[in-house]
Amino acid sequence: MAFQFIDEVKKVLETSLPSSSAGISKVIESTYDKSSNAKDVAKAIENEPTLTANILKVVNSAYYGTSSTVTSIQRAVVIMGFSTIKEMISSISFASCFSNAEAKDGNDPTGLWYHSVGTAKACQFVAEKTSGVSPDIAYLVGLLHDIGKILLILYFPDHFKGVANLAKEKNARFILAERKLLNTDHTIIGSMLCDMWSLPVDLKLAIEHHHNPAGCEKEYQKLANIVGLGDYLCREAEIGFPGDEKTVEPSPASMALLGLKPESRKDNIEDILSRLDASKSEIENFFRELESK
Repeated sequence: MAFQFIDEVKKVLETSLPSSSAGISKVIESTYDKSSNAKDVAKAIENEPTLTANILKVVNSAYYGTSSTVTSIQRAVVIMGFSTIKEMISSISFASCFSNAEAKDGNDPTGLWYHSVGTAKACQFVAEKTSGVSPDIAYLVGLLHDIGKILLILYFPDHFKGVANLAKEKNARFILAERKLLNTDHTIIGSMLCDMWSLPVDLKLAIEHHHNPAGCEKEYQKLANIVGLGDYLCREAEIGFPGDEKTVEPSPASMALLGLKPESRKDNIEDILSRLDASKSEIENFFRELESK
């Protein structure tokens, strides 16, 4: 059963993901390139008309209140700012990749979408308060950290529902319920997807080890710690639903990112939670615009 399941996961990764998923690789490549500019980012998605249309739809929405119609990605950069547009492109690329897949068996992926974007913002805010990790990259990795769960809920809805029910029944972490029922978990599935997309090793390892940063190779532990902390802060801010209600305290190494002194950590956590709370309406409007016709 377990081996057959992971074999089915591999089959989905190889044959069932939409062709638009390749666009994520291009967006990630441009995000990792420190010399990239608005033209490079626009070029990364120029062959993805649906993606471009969705980005322009969100930029032109009433929520952002632009005074004139924006008709190009490069113009959007001028109005919104380069970092904001890269963040938006990453999020829309991620959502668009799976937009044609419908959840079944009573599952609703909305909670996971919201949690993913909320964690991305939390990771970005953490990276802004530390050094050595670009906030853009932290946002991107936070966005993708639960990609394995997204695949489960969309392509293996009965398995996802079984895991979620077990986690609720036992008041257990989703990842432990996965291992019990599937003999694998969403971090392994996410890592497999990273391999398929040939994504950077630090991104892959952060996704694979965000529940256990200490198990990651030392040179990549910082990003894994940021993702683990971002996941925790997003849960504390109650943005979305990650599949379980079991919140685990971050490791000391993760908490140290926000200061060595307790008072510093407390102030930074309060600031991030306040910013996340302010982001809730932005996240809701973002998905509302994507879903609108």
